[in-house]
Amino acid sequence: ETAGFIAYYCNDETRNAFVSMLMVREKFQRQGIGKAFLECVIADCKKLGKDRIRLEVDTDNEKGLAFYKKNGFVRECAASPTSDYYVLEL
Repeated sequence: ETAGFIAYYCNDETRNAFVSMLMVREKFQRQGIGKAFLECVIADCKKLGKDRIRLEVDTDNEKGLAFYKKNGFVRECAASPTSDYYVLEL
């Protein structure tokens, strides 16, 4: 059974990486799986010489906002009226 997944990319010349999706099934949440996914992405991005990881999260996604803040992401700017960009400096 799949507990979740993370999708990210860092395929341009900038020193940025982008998390496009992070999902952990509800019954597997609060077990450190999402944090482990992020730790793998962070390690990979550091190896690739990336300076920051960016992502977009809906402003009504309270769990997601709390999770990213807890893991060091800070709000960078509004992406749209319903979502914000967050960034983690590596």
